[in-house]
Amino acid sequence: MKPANILVLVILALFSTLIVVVFVWTWICGPLFSSLEGRGQQGDFFGGHLSALFGCLTLLVVLYFGWRQREDDREARKREGFLAGLDLIAQYDLKSPGCEQAMRILDYQSKLALEDGNEEWLWMLNVVITKDIRKKLEDLRDQKQEIYIHAQEVHQKIHEEFPRYHKKKKGIA
Repeated sequence: MKPANILVLVILALFSTLIVVVFVWTWICGPLFSSLEGRGQQGDFFGGHLSALFGCLTLLVVLYFGWRQREDDREARKREGFLAGLDLIAQYDLKSPGCEQAMRILDYQSKLALEDGNEEWLWMLNVVITKDIRKKLEDLRDQKQEIYIHAQEVHQKIHEEFPRYHKKKKGIA
């Protein structure tokens, strides 16, 4: 759970606990005020002030979680589109390994992965970079051709990062 979500829940829990404590206190020990006028002020305080405060807090919570849901939905749609692109690469590559169309889509998907900065997307790209595509990217890099530059950059990043990741997992480095 994200820290902001926890903060919202803690604030709501504190206010709810305050109301429960006051309710239990007045139920066990009687009203906070013994005079009729004091009880009226107590009722005005809880009914007027606290209800408005809780209404505002509830509105803020609804707005916050609505915004959070929209952001999560946006991320899910981005991921869904990325996975659809990976599927296209795999389909084209199955028909004709290392074909131009697969390379173009790989370059675009690589651009998206680099912009997003999500390491998981690099792992997913590594899955569709077949032997033929890998060889083509290495040849392009060796020839210093500036074509499919994003795919070349992702391939280089995968080549550098993943051995480090595996060493780290094994506790070597």
